[in-house]
Amino acid sequence: MLAIDRIREVLEKLAPVEWSRLLPGEGMHDRLNYPPLIVWRFKETTTHDSDSSDIEDDICSTIKGFKGLVAWRIEKPGRNFVLTTEKFLELEQSGNFRSSAEVLKELAATHPQHGNEAHTDLAAIVDLLDRLAAEKRR
Repeated sequence: MLAIDRIREVLEKLAPVEWSRLLPGEGMHDRLNYPPLIVWRFKETTTHDSDSSDIEDDICSTIKGFKGLVAWRIEKPGRNFVLTTEKFLELEQSGNFRSSAEVLKELAATHPQHGNEAHTDLAAIVDLLDRLAAEKRR
């Protein structure tokens, strides 16, 4: 099983996930050629408890502290978290592409190893988040 297929399950161990979008999806041909784009939001709680804020901070710290084959970035521009590679975000924010899928295709064409390296990193990131979830359950 690819790490991208495990990440929602691991995020659910940290807090209830209301919504997520994972690219490349299961139906995409040659999924490992495309870097992962993971977007999700946790269910809002009726109270602003410090536990959910701590969990979000811990997730962000874990990602920001990760050193892998490619550079990663986690952002929360609104309610949604976005986890992907720096290279993906640079291209997406350039304004030269109409959709995330176009950015993925461009990266696959111009940086063919980037997707494979990113998926290797993502497996390690998912393992780190799974350990974080185990620590939180203690």
